Amino acid sequence: MKEKWIENAKTVSLVILVVLSFVLTGSLWYMTPAYEEKKDIYRPLHYIGDIKYNQKQVYQLTSPPFLLLHEAGNHYWVTAKDNSYNEWLKTLSEIKIRHYEKKKPNANDWKYLFQQATGIELFFFHDLPIDTISAFIHIDEPDLSFLKDLTKVSRIWLYSDPQTKQINIWFISDFRGEIVQATTDLSIFQFEKQFNLSEKTDLVTFEAIPANNKPPWDPANNNIPFSRIIYLPNQPINAKKYTYHLQEININDMKQFLFSVDNITPTELSNGELVYAYDGRTLTYNKQDNYMVYIGPMPENPDKEKSLVTDIIQINKFMSDHRGWTGNYLLEKVQRQGSANRYTFRLVHQDYPVFWATENHLSKQYLDTIQFQVEKQEKRYLRYMYTLPEKPTNVVERSLPDKKSLLSILTERKIPLDKVERIFPGYRASKKEKQVVLEPVWVVMTVDGKQHLIALP
Repeated sequence: MKEKWIENAKTVSLVILVVLSFVLTGSLWYMTPAYEEKKDIYRPLHYIGDIKYNQKQVYQLTSPPFLLLHEAGNHYWVTAKDNSYNEWLKTLSEIKIRHYEKKKPNANDWKYLFQQATGIELFFFHDLPIDTISAFIHIDEPDLSFLKDLTKVSRIWLYSDPQTKQINIWFISDFRGEIVQATTDLSIFQFEKQFNLSEKTDLVTFEAIPANNKPPWDPANNNIPFSRIIYLPNQPINAKKYTYHLQEININDMKQFLFSVDNITPTELSNGELVYAYDGRTLTYNKQDNYMVYIGPMPENPDKEKSLVTDIIQINKFMSDHRGWTGNYLLEKVQRQGSANRYTFRLVHQDYPVFWATENHLSKQYLDTIQFQVEKQEKRYLRYMYTLPEKPTNVVERSLPDKKSLLSILTERKIPLDKVERIFPGYRASKKEKQVVLEPVWVVMTVDGKQHLIALP
């Protein structure tokens, strides 16, 4: 009888344990969040651009869009697609410069430079202030005083000097008609070796044309200010017209990098703009024109004195953190606005700079530029929310006019050559619904600050 009671007790205990296990299992299922809920909590980061555009050093952001190789009277145009372009940029960014002095070249100096010497010329978007130049080529602080009188630098030219067996560098100000010469620590052997390694057979050759029609290498022009030089090809340049489907940056993806919290409710303004604000940061999103303006604090950097170079270092780090460079952007210009510097970075795509075709570019933002306005404690970040994908949807063969045709077009448009600051190839970008078309053009910059985009008629 006692054994039977024990067996019954065991059975009851077993039933109770089984019931408890079901209850506990059900409780765990009920209290555990669904997979979708956990995925929302650990939201993955959606970077804005490709990592390959976001690993640049400062010299690569401030480099010239083009180089010119000069050899025995031939002038070769070098773009970013050429292997020698990046090799030259690295070499030039590492040189040390010394022994600065003012230079007053005569016709023989110019003749040697244009018709005989081996040299390389840095071709920038605009005449640039000295401190902007020093972000690409290292110039010691005490030596900046030798260059200050130039105000702006139009061209930088390095060439081999057979008499001194050195590589000289000229800082040329076409605006003031003045030159500062210095020497570099780059050996002639290294310079000429790298020059010979630059493949020139596939490069387009250009002709050097004095803007005032008075060649500085002509002895008759020895006593007048030297002319700006415009480089134009004697043959049409093969080019391509590209069509792309635009890619759009999601404002939520941008927001997750700019704010430390995700659940920010935007305020909608009467013009339809959305304003996100948190912890001293503000993000304004214009849905109609699809651009954004972010205002946030600059990082504290007590060990470094504020300068253009430190600004660019901080801009580059800020952009790299969210991979904000969505293409090959180069510093085009720096404008002083009160106590702030305004930095404009221009897109270089398929080897040529991109320029948006619109009359309202000053009041709106497009994909051809990304802008920063930097003050001591605050930065302003402006960008378009459309970007170009890697592959176009359509490619059409085109060409750019040769020297004769382009000079004729300039005459028709009443643009005197002596009022031209520089001419270089580029793209005119125009948007059609969700597509953008890049048409090859000659970009003509005039001394009054105007810009003309010229394609084949």
